[in-house]
Amino acid sequence: MGESEARRSTAFWLLVALIFVSLAALVGLIVSQTCRAKPAHQRSVCVANLRALYHAIVAYSSSHGDVPHGKDGKVSIDRLTDPDVQSEVGIDPTVLRCPADTTPGRPSYLLNPSLKASDLRADSTTVVAFDIPTNHSGGANVLVGDGSVHFMVLPLDQRQRWVQLVVSGDSRAAQVCRGDAGDRWYVGGKEGWTPSDW
Repeated sequence: MGESEARRSTAFWLLVALIFVSLAALVGLIVSQTCRAKPAHQRSVCVANLRALYHAIVAYSSSHGDVPHGKDGKVSIDRLTDPDVQSEVGIDPTVLRCPADTTPGRPSYLLNPSLKASDLRADSTTVVAFDIPTNHSGGANVLVGDGSVHFMVLPLDQRQRWVQLVVSGDSRAAQVCRGDAGDRWYVGGKEGWTPSDW
């Protein structure tokens, strides 16, 4: 093999290696972007689910005069898992599951146990429903009595404490407010409040 053939062979293999490295970098970039997009997509589907849940609760309260209650008489999402009720209020059972929730066999959302039909109005700041605390990293989607959904930024331990407060019937924890700057929402009805404050 002559010197020029050896150079061509070396150049060929260097070109193949360069193409291989470029393709590997491109695949790595695509995979990392896909991984980043998944949580954002799950949060947006969760928001749509909570809005559909709101409409189902409003429809239920319009026809029954109250918000859904479970067999134990407490406010509960379980009533909306009944197929007859689902067809009555027009809710698809898949909206009761957050796409980020990996625990099978239960709805992904909790209703405020102190919720009343009168809380479902245009000027309401009462929490209607919210994510299971571990569904999304960094916070939770919260459905409010006016039908809006907000992503509340709270660390996991504070999300769990907040859920305990709401579920225990603490009316202060079951309110939301807009921050002074207008771009952030806060649980507990006041800016800067954290669930560990109570």
